[in-house]
Amino acid sequence: MKRYILVLLMLVTSTFASEWVFVQEYEGVKLFKLKEQKDGIIPFKATFDSTYEQEKFVQLLLDYQMKKDWSPKLKDVKLHKQLNKRSYVFSEYYSTPWPFYDREFLLTGEIIKNGDVVHFKASQFDDSSYADDSHVVANVQLLDVALKPIEKGTHIEFRFIGDMGGVIPSWVSNIIQKKWPVRFIQAMEKTLSMNKQKVSKEYKDYLEDIK
Repeated sequence: MKRYILVLLMLVTSTFASEWVFVQEYEGVKLFKLKEQKDGIIPFKATFDSTYEQEKFVQLLLDYQMKKDWSPKLKDVKLHKQLNKRSYVFSEYYSTPWPFYDREFLLTGEIIKNGDVVHFKASQFDDSSYADDSHVVANVQLLDVALKPIEKGTHIEFRFIGDMGGVIPSWVSNIIQKKWPVRFIQAMEKTLSMNKQKVSKEYKDYLEDIK
């Protein structure tokens, strides 16, 4: 199973790596878009070099119960089931501007350690029985937060390819592509500066599984 996941990750990485085009640097975060994209798709890549060590980010991202306290526009996270010590089916519920319905990301996710890089990777889980009727389910092809240790901290690469489901005007799409990744990275930095990350059960499972 682990070998399959590694191969899948390599295929996804090779598929998209050469197609990203630099757009701008916004508040210290470098933003990229896909060279070619289909109508309705909202792809972005954001990169940033943080002075905080990789393990602190891993602890923070694995504490899903705390994520709603810092992640932008995130109302709640619901864990539907744990598939193994590093794989989950879960929903993230996001608020969107009025008059649009709030969005649900119904996902299957995996924490993958590839050499010294840790990936928090997720994609859409196709089982509507888990969906919340009060939300529009977004279509997520790829959501990947990659954490690579560097000399004085961590290199963060945050990628998203998908659409929000239903009709979203261009100004909302622009906000998602530009503001969401920047605010997400900034929120992680702020939370770590307050030393709020903790050793959760999910983090202990992850450590046990990579031994």
